[in-house]
Amino acid sequence: MRYFANLFALKDKVIDRRHSMKLFIAEKPSLAQAIAAGIGNGKKSDGYISVNGGKEIVTWCYGHILVRLNPDEYAEKYRSW
Repeated sequence: MRYFANLFALKDKVIDRRHSMKLFIAEKPSLAQAIAAGIGNGKKSDGYISVNGGKEIVTWCYGHILVRLNPDEYAEKYRSW
């Protein structure tokens, strides 16, 4: 749930939709800090790190974002391939 709270906090930061922003989502705060450090000088806020004057945002979740399924979980026909 913290992930969604982070995204809701970010929506108030977008002032003009004509200007684009890059959003990076990491699996944990330490990875987000590493991404922000690699991009450039970041400013840490509650639930996200603003980089390049807010043009790029790095936020994080707790736990795995994506999970790989077994072939048969997509469709039974893939059980034995």
